[in-house]
Amino acid sequence: MIAKSAGCCIATVKKWSARFKSEDESTILSQERSGRPITVTAAIKKKIVNATGNKQKAGTRQVVKRLKAEGVDVSRTTVQRTLKEEGLHPYKRKKQPRLTDANKKKRLKFAKEYLDHDWERTLMTDEAPFLLFPKTNPQNDRVWATRSEDVPPVETVKHGATVNVWGGVSKKGKTELQFYEGTLGQKEYLKILENMKPEAETVLGKRKWTFQHDGASAHKAKAVNQWLEKHVPNHITSGPSGDWPANSPDLNWIENVWGIMKEKLEKNPPKTIRALKMRIKKVWRELDQATLANMEKSMKKRLQAVIAAKGSFTK
Repeated sequence: MIAKSAGCCIATVKKWSARFKSEDESTILSQERSGRPITVTAAIKKKIVNATGNKQKAGTRQVVKRLKAEGVDVSRTTVQRTLKEEGLHPYKRKKQPRLTDANKKKRLKFAKEYLDHDWERTLMTDEAPFLLFPKTNPQNDRVWATRSEDVPPVETVKHGATVNVWGGVSKKGKTELQFYEGTLGQKEYLKILENMKPEAETVLGKRKWTFQHDGASAHKAKAVNQWLEKHVPNHITSGPSGDWPANSPDLNWIENVWGIMKEKLEKNPPKTIRALKMRIKKVWRELDQATLANMEKSMKKRLQAVIAAKGSFTK
């Protein structure tokens, strides 16, 4: 009867009944509760945050071990809950090219020399690969369900097809996308440039404008540089002896354009190469001029950030 009304088993009733018979009631009620404390003190919170905040290799298991060595016994659940309450989130570290001292020096030099450059009349260009079946980020692709059997699997392809594109963007507008197969070589790139010039002049006008590209293999070929000197004299040189610094994707805002496009493609992923190409063209066409203009405004801030970081990567 007691067990039923209390919502516990008979063994628990017998255990506490025996204790009340053998010990004084006030003594039992005043005894400290066994196990971890119910609340986390401000001091413990501070230690959890200090052991985790902005630190590398700070998984909850490592943090629990680290805190235990300092005499703080908390569970992984407590650590996770405390960090969320303090506004911290488990971000993955982004990959970026390694910068040598020479890279940093060149980036700093470029940022200072081009700080007052006319970026409004500069065509920023680059290539980008678009995967037919891109890998999903497991950290972002979560499904809440009552059973694991109800969660639909992620279909993966071991060797997915890729569509490679080249494009140019500016505050005034963009060129047409150009598709190419495999690795971009010197001959293919020269064809792209030949198609690019009249389109760029349509977007930017025949008045002085600047062409930008990075130091990819095809870009720094001798024949390519000779063509640019003849047909687009106002260009930012690249390669080892050029102005544009290597390993500097944070300086080319077209990288943000590619990111926007890939995010949109993920919402309704195509199933065939033909469908992927059509969707890429559609998303590219739908990029409005206001978006491009806002991105172009970031160039001066990017260069100022490089100067402040003494040539290192910007945030």
